Amino acid sequence: MDWKISKRSKACSKCQKVFEANSVFVSALFEQGDGFLRKDYCESCWEGCNEKDCFGSWRSRIPEEGKKPPALADPRVLFNLFVRLQSAQDPHQQNLAYFLALMLLRKRVLRIEDTRTENGQEYIIVENPEEEVEFKLLVRDLPEHEIELLKEDLSQVLETTL
Repeated sequence: MDWKISKRSKACSKCQKVFEANSVFVSALFEQGDGFLRKDYCESCWEGCNEKDCFGSWRSRIPEEGKKPPALADPRVLFNLFVRLQSAQDPHQQNLAYFLALMLLRKRVLRIEDTRTENGQEYIIVENPEEEVEFKLLVRDLPEHEIELLKEDLSQVLETTL
């Protein structure tokens, strides 16, 4: 199944304040029927993913006018790192694999095929259509401090800024 998720809004979904260049905002996905609804919030309006139908969220920065955001890395490099981390036993590396999966979903290298609950835990099934391979990922609630650590680790590995 291939879901259509809208692009970033020009203004906060709650207060309607227009996002300015270099401002940080939070995007959240909400389950809606058979798909997802994306809502974007300014930092002051973001209250966390507290609504029961909130599937996940991520922070981003509005690029400067006329500037493209820097490329993270070749998607194949990110995918190969993600694949290698699938067998990781270390919790931090497992979180890094999940974080990479979210990035690869955003870049459309991976796509969500299914969601399921097993033994009280939520999973998403993602697929790389080019490689015709599926992965079962435990949905993780990554606290902000963990996300920052993951960004730093990935930045060091890729020698880029996230």
